[in-house]
Amino acid sequence: MDRTEFVALLGPLLQAHRMSFDAGQWGVYHRALDDVPRVLLERVIERALKSGGPFLPKPGELRQFAEQIGRAHV
Repeated sequence: MDRTEFVALLGPLLQAHRMSFDAGQWGVYHRALDDVPRVLLERVIERALKSGGPFLPKPGELRQFAEQIGRAHV
């Protein structure tokens, strides 16, 4: 997934936390999650949005969500 698509997917999660990223932060999240399939990343972001946690999940936490969701659907 290219960076533009990635920003479009992750953007709502940032908005929900009233945050914005600079170019470096986008790069870190994109690099950490660029191998997660788009459909799975959409589910991860939906889960994070619905969890209502007070903090934006770190890239590693989002990867853990992806692994959990992936295992549940195998």
